[in-house]
Amino acid sequence: SDTLFGDLAEHNEGELNGIILQFCRKIETQIKENNLVTISEIYDELKTKNNSADIASLFFSLKDNKELTDKNIDIDFSDCLRKDSKQKIAFLIFYCAIIYHLAKIMKAKELDMPRHIGFSGNGAKVIHILTTNNKLLEKLTKRIFEKVYGGTYPNDGLSIILMENPKEATSMGAIMSSKKEDFDEIKKKKIILTGTDSESFASSDLNYETIENNIDKYIGDVEKETENFFKVFFGLNGDEISFRDSFGIDQDVVKLAETVCKQDIKTFTENRLHQKLDEVSKEDKIEETMFFYPLAGVINNLIYQIYQLDSNNLNK
Repeated sequence: SDTLFGDLAEHNEGELNGIILQFCRKIETQIKENNLVTISEIYDELKTKNNSADIASLFFSLKDNKELTDKNIDIDFSDCLRKDSKQKIAFLIFYCAIIYHLAKIMKAKELDMPRHIGFSGNGAKVIHILTTNNKLLEKLTKRIFEKVYGGTYPNDGLSIILMENPKEATSMGAIMSSKKEDFDEIKKKKIILTGTDSESFASSDLNYETIENNIDKYIGDVEKETENFFKVFFGLNGDEISFRDSFGIDQDVVKLAETVCKQDIKTFTENRLHQKLDEVSKEDKIEETMFFYPLAGVINNLIYQIYQLDSNNLNK
């Protein structure tokens, strides 16, 4: 979720995340007008550190803050985002990218399309910002699988499982198996779909030195796969699943996204890949897909562009 609320994009280096910039004035006003001294002091301190993710965490926490509930003050950051018709497209891309990559992995492993998909962890909370309509979420998810698999979803359909407290599901363990396995055996099953080829998993001997020695190829392949994802993503926007009618996203924002999401994919891939190479030893086995490298930058940049569009409209 740092992709949505963190400071990642080179385009707005030194400035806060676009979502924070778009909503901070409203929330700051509510904090000051209600004389929430302690919260105001924390907010002012976080602003000096210029860390968007920390400010977002504070904003989300206000919904259940005891000082606010005792005074019957309702500051609900999630609800603000849910009702917003502009930034919601970033949450839609975020969700669809995860489902798209999951579908690619399952297809590469020659697995059937899933009957159930469950979400856990704090990151799953952003799905409720996108929509609280499970049927709509299931329809969207099925369409992505059908586009990746090139076939019709099985008649059994798909059920999306969203826990009320997704973090608890993670900590308690959401999957049970009748067959016990040693941890070392489980580790051997960890395989990475590199994001450079829809059917290609990282081989056991693929390490970061191999990536570095063939860096132009991997950057080009990731760029191509990212472009393919956005082709699938914008292809979802139609009569059956309208981004405007189904999710309440402004048509002008969709048009902006179609332009922004084609920009700087190669640059974002290069920057994140070089950063990763600086963090690891060259002998280390590849540990994560590169598919999400450019998407983090693209989404973060789109969020900032939407904020600027909204600011310009307000100033007219």
